[in-house]
Amino acid sequence: MQTANNKKAKLFQLKMLPLDMSRLILYPMLLFAFRCRKFDKNGEKYRKKLKGNAIIASNHFSQVDAMKITSAFWYRRMYYFIAEIVMKGRIRNFLLSKAGGIKIDRNLFDIEAINKAVDVLKNGHVLSIFPQGGVKKDGEVEEVKSGAVLIAQRADAPIYPVFIKKRKHWYNCVKVYIGDPIYPSQYVKGKFMTAVDLENISQDLMKAINECANN
Repeated sequence: MQTANNKKAKLFQLKMLPLDMSRLILYPMLLFAFRCRKFDKNGEKYRKKLKGNAIIASNHFSQVDAMKITSAFWYRRMYYFIAEIVMKGRIRNFLLSKAGGIKIDRNLFDIEAINKAVDVLKNGHVLSIFPQGGVKKDGEVEEVKSGAVLIAQRADAPIYPVFIKKRKHWYNCVKVYIGDPIYPSQYVKGKFMTAVDLENISQDLMKAINECANN
């Protein structure tokens, strides 16, 4: 009974009402607009459900990629970073933050944004990150910044490598390829993550995303 009540509490939380209302309004439109089809790294239909906290680390070639990720994982509350300049203005900042946006200053190491992201994950939610650090029009991943790995390590969350494939025409379905989760804790042998650990995990994440792209 207690487990059932805990699950119910997670589903119905007053503080999550603004986010859930935005999901109720936006998600049907996103599902219709993108009609995402999910595959594993081998090109087979992806049948698993994302459970617990997780970071979605994806390639980034379009300004609407965050919406595609949201559509692909529509059954979960999704949080994501939004550049500070986009969230300028009191009303815009309020609406985007209530819809899951976390304001970040990309010109510096924004510890406040990172702490908020860690809190989101520790509360069992999902965070979408584009580890390239910006839009790459060709869709390829040639570099992965360390932010996703650092956040995952602090929150003890797995990182799911994801590749969004460009569609030939606007009316085509969006194909999303999902790789095996990476657990940063499995790389760390001591009490703390070293620079070598960070580099190894980041490199493996880049390889995993590109492995998903080879379909």
